[in-house]
Amino acid sequence: MRLCNALEKWRVAVKNRDNHTCQLCGSGESVIAHHIKDTYDFPALSLDMQNGMTLCRTCHINLHHRIKLPASEKPRVYTVIDGRLTWSVI
Repeated sequence: MRLCNALEKWRVAVKNRDNHTCQLCGSGESVIAHHIKDTYDFPALSLDMQNGMTLCRTCHINLHHRIKLPASEKPRVYTVIDGRLTWSVI
């Protein structure tokens, strides 16, 4: 229960920090807080504000389905540099 409350506070804080605006396309519609480094591989970063970014639903879906690769080769770390999405395989 505590993790759920903490995670909800993290989501709200990330969206507030990013002004409820998608960090990829600039939309303010249907925004969510996205973990840059996934929580499965990096559980210690689950509540780290630096590991969050606000995305709209469309960009979030596109981000997760951008490349069809075997799970072992899927990009796991996403970064936005100068408004462009980059990723690296871990």
